[in-house]
Amino acid sequence: MRGVEKSKALDYRLAPETKLPDIISDIETAFTWLGGEGAKRFHLDPDRMIVYGGSAGGYLTLVTGYRVKPKPKALVALIWLWRTECGLVREAESLSTLQH
Repeated sequence: MRGVEKSKALDYRLAPETKLPDIISDIETAFTWLGGEGAKRFHLDPDRMIVYGGSAGGYLTLVTGYRVKPKPKALVALIWLWRTECGLVREAESLSTLQH
């Protein structure tokens, strides 16, 4: 099925109930399964996987780059920044002032 893209979502335990090393272990376990049994079940090519995530998932996406085998073909991590042009920093400062 060359040229067909498939998407699979991985679930993992969340903080603060679960500490980071256990969350990373969940990602490693899921990726190992996806590259083995999951690849067979869903007709995936483990050598052509791309990992994508945003926010905390963006951080975990970067972690897969050095913690999983086989290495993903590409990593796409989205991290949102506070921008003064959008007024988000000013809103955060206002909330901070109200709390003091």
